[in-house]
Amino acid sequence: MRVWRTIPSGGNRRALMERGDADISFDLPPKDFSEMKQEGKLKMISNPIGNGIYSIEMNVVNPPFNNDKIRQAGSGMPAVLIRLLANISVVAMSTTSQSQRDVLLRQANMVLVDAQETVRDEHDLADVQVRYDRAYEALKEPDDFGV
Repeated sequence: MRVWRTIPSGGNRRALMERGDADISFDLPPKDFSEMKQEGKLKMISNPIGNGIYSIEMNVVNPPFNNDKIRQAGSGMPAVLIRLLANISVVAMSTTSQSQRDVLLRQANMVLVDAQETVRDEHDLADVQVRYDRAYEALKEPDDFGV
């Protein structure tokens, strides 16, 4: 089980990472980041954009989250189906191959079919369709310009 905690102090975040008590940390002070990267004990990944929204999403391409039971658990619940499609759109931005996009599109199609069969309210179904359309657009094969 993973727990998300906010640790205000950069020094405390560094100490937790170095002891192995934390797996991920955001907004490390530049000095700490450089020193930790130079030591090479931890895998450091940087993001040059400081003001952003942080999220951790399920990658439905890899186990255990590629299990269809996760999708099936949302059957008949528009809010869950919409969230599944939103997450598929987010994961789509990190795909590197058509086969990855195909797996995600298969899941998105199954979510839409389930919604059409189980969601009774036409407005809820329309909301699911909007999210599906966004996921579908995100999963289209990129052109030569990566768009």
